[in-house]
Amino acid sequence: MSPKKQQVLFLGYVLWGGGQERVMYYLSHYLDRGLFEPHAAYLIRKDNLPVSYDPSIPLYCLDPTLEPAAAPYVPAPLSGTAARLWRLMLKFTPRSLKDFVKGAAFRTAGQTPAFQAAYADLGQAVGAHLAYTSRLAGILARLDEDAIVVAFQEGPTVQAWLNQIHGGQDFLSFLCAPESIYLPRLYPVRTRYLAEKWLFSNACKSARRVTVPNEWMKHDLAGEFGVPIDGVRTIPNPVDCALIARQADLPPDRALDLQGKTVFVQVARIEPQKNHDLAIQACDILRQRLNDFVLLVIGDGSERRRIENMVAERRLQAHVVFLGAVENPYPYLKMARASILTSHFEASPLTLPESMYLGAVPISVDCVAGPAEQLDHGSCGMLVPPDDPALFADAMYRIATDDPLWLRLQTAGIEYASRFDVPSFVEAWAHMLTEVRDARRRAAASASAGAVTP
Repeated sequence: MSPKKQQVLFLGYVLWGGGQERVMYYLSHYLDRGLFEPHAAYLIRKDNLPVSYDPSIPLYCLDPTLEPAAAPYVPAPLSGTAARLWRLMLKFTPRSLKDFVKGAAFRTAGQTPAFQAAYADLGQAVGAHLAYTSRLAGILARLDEDAIVVAFQEGPTVQAWLNQIHGGQDFLSFLCAPESIYLPRLYPVRTRYLAEKWLFSNACKSARRVTVPNEWMKHDLAGEFGVPIDGVRTIPNPVDCALIARQADLPPDRALDLQGKTVFVQVARIEPQKNHDLAIQACDILRQRLNDFVLLVIGDGSERRRIENMVAERRLQAHVVFLGAVENPYPYLKMARASILTSHFEASPLTLPESMYLGAVPISVDCVAGPAEQLDHGSCGMLVPPDDPALFADAMYRIATDDPLWLRLQTAGIEYASRFDVPSFVEAWAHMLTEVRDARRRAAASASAGAVTP
C-alpha cells in the first residue's frame, strides 16, 4: 500500500505576476507527486494569465467580491469566534498588544486617545484579513486535517495565522521582501502600519517555518519583528535554467543594429524603487570615456515618461534605448556584455542569476538586501556602492574594456548560477515540508502514548 500523500495548500495574492508567484508555480508543479498533493489558493482574481496551472492541481479563489455561487464553501460562523480570536492574538507574546498600543502614543486631529486610535486601526486590519480567512477555512475544511499551508508574503501569512480561530492547520511563510523597508511602504499611515506590523510579527512567530532568500532578511525578521532566528530558513529564490536556455535561443522581438556596440541590459519595472535615474546618470558619465555602448532598458512603469525625458535632456538617445515590456527578455541578456541593477533595495532580484546563467556579467548596486549574496559578494559580478553614478559608470567601463576581468566574472557567474536552479530549490522545500510533517507526527504519537499511559 502506497503511503498517504501530504497535502499542501499554497496561498498567494495572485496566480501569476512576479517572483513570488513564480515560486508558487514551481513548487506546486515540481514537488514529487508521489509524496505530495498540491493545491493552490489566491486572493485576487486575474484573467488572461500567461501561464496555465496543471489541471490536476485544484485552484481556489478567495476574493470576497466574488458572487457566493462562485466562491468556495464557507462554514457556518463559529460560536465564540471573537473570544477565540483575541486568545489567539495574545497567545504568543502577551506583552505585544500593550507594546503595540504604547508604540501608537500620539493623538489624532480629533484628540482621540492613543489607545482608542490604536485599537481602531487594529480592528480594521484584522477585519480586512478575516474577509479572506473565512474563505480559507472553507477550503481547508475540505482537505485533510494534517494539510500544510504555505503562505506567500505578508497578507496571506497573517490570514493563515488567523485561520487558527477555526482550528487551523500548520502553516509556513514564504517572504521575499526586506520587511522592515517594505512594510512601512505598504502601509504608509503610521497607526495602520503599527497594527499590520503587530499582526505580521505574531503570524511569523506562529509559523512552523519562515523562509527568506538571504541572510539579511533572516536577521531583519529576528531584529525588527522578534521572530526566533532558528525558525527562519534561508533558501535562495529559483530560476528555471532549462527554460531560460530555450527562450534565450529564440530571436528577439525587435530588430536592433548593435554592430560594434557594447551592450548593457537593464530588466526592471520603471518605478521609483528601481532607481533608473542612477542608470541614466552613469550613462551620461560613461559616454565621456566610451562612445560605442548602448543600454537596452526592458520594462515599463509609472516613471517611464520622466526617465525618457531625462535621456532626451542629456541627449543620450543613441546610448539608451527603451524597449518597453518584453515577454521574453532572455535573447537580449544573451547578447549583452553585462546587465545592470540600480535599485534602492531588492530582496532577491531574479535578473541577477538569470544574467549570470546567460553570460551577461551583472553590475549591481550593493543595496539592501540580496544582490551581494546573489553575486557571491563580488565573485560573480561587480558590486558598486549605492547612489554613486561615477563609480557605477567606472564599473561599466571596466566590464566593457577589461576582457580578463569580464571573462573571469562571466565564468564564475555561469557556474554559480546553477545553485539557483529549480531542482535545488524544490529539493530544499521538499525536505522542509517533510521535516514539518514528521515533527507533527512524532508529537501526535507522543501525545497519544501519554493519553493511554495508566
